[in-house]
Amino acid sequence: MRKNFSLFVVFSVSVILLIFGLFLVYGCGTQPTGNGTPAAPIWTITTVTSEGDVGYSSSLALTSVGTPCIVYEVINPSSDINYTKWNASLATWEFQSVGNGGYYKELALTSSDNPRTAFWETGSAKIKYASSDGGPWSLSDVANSTVPYQHVHIVLNSSDYPIVAFTGKTSTTTVAVVAEWNGGSWDITSVESINVGLMENFALAIKNDIPALALIDVDNADLYYATKEGTSWNLMLVDSNQINYADPVDIAYNPVTGYPAIVYVSGPPVSGPGTIKFAEWNGSSWQFQTISSDRSDRFFSLAFDSSGNPRVCWTRSTALRYAVRSGSSWNVWNVRDASNELQGQDISLAIDANDKSHISFYNLESSANDLCYGYIP
Repeated sequence: MRKNFSLFVVFSVSVILLIFGLFLVYGCGTQPTGNGTPAAPIWTITTVTSEGDVGYSSSLALTSVGTPCIVYEVINPSSDINYTKWNASLATWEFQSVGNGGYYKELALTSSDNPRTAFWETGSAKIKYASSDGGPWSLSDVANSTVPYQHVHIVLNSSDYPIVAFTGKTSTTTVAVVAEWNGGSWDITSVESINVGLMENFALAIKNDIPALALIDVDNADLYYATKEGTSWNLMLVDSNQINYADPVDIAYNPVTGYPAIVYVSGPPVSGPGTIKFAEWNGSSWQFQTISSDRSDRFFSLAFDSSGNPRVCWTRSTALRYAVRSGSSWNVWNVRDASNELQGQDISLAIDANDKSHISFYNLESSANDLCYGYIP
């Protein structure tokens, strides 16, 4: 009897240790390495649609229950904008047409999870605002803009009114323009003193209904943080250490501290070595960290989890990257696994209420040119 009991104890302990080990390996979506550094997160990647050349400049947003919604471009035959949302009950993606001939857009969701987007329409050279409350999309004009193929940003205030940022031309420079819907018309202001050029050199965020911008001054290679006050903009210099105006920038607010953070590239313009940097305001000064000696070819996507930890996605030579801050350092991985780069571009990152990361991107694997969605279980 005593021998049987001992065998039972040994067997029970072994099972418990096995279960605990499996939890460590799979429970958080990463596999720990021998030295305690987390290995590459395990992504679940699916193709949303492969009908034509689709997925260019996608933007991802999650509903209040974590349902993924994506707005994206169909390049062929005519650069149309489509919207898709996952239908969990039918286990399928549902699709809608948003508009024709648009480029570089972002997606925002209202407090009722209804989608909103804005984009530059090629045929009319207008900035368009698009909305849907469950039915067909409705389009309206925001402003004229002669700056071609530009990136248009959108956020929503506490009344679900849209705030749209885009670029406009003065007689000598290209400036960031912000249009705020007041319920009946658009209130339009611009940051006249900063030449943002023709790249993705600015980004939009909002806090307490006040819009904010991260801007790269291409004339002086400086990075600025700008906030709206009345009808004017207050500028704060963030970094003047050879900011790369050929690479993108993104901005987000830390949900714990309420302070802004910006991700950008420092280094020679256009080509050569560069450093991806993270700047965060601490209430009195900007604090800087190096994320990677990599550099981004296209858009950054910056987001915070509920504990105030930042995560960043970007593309380097069509390889998708994902980084998470751990204390004062950053862990950087390929999207897919440690030894296998996933080829794509235009990656968009969102974090759900359970602090799980989700992405959408334009898949370039084997020239697939598909729209893909991924998440860390």
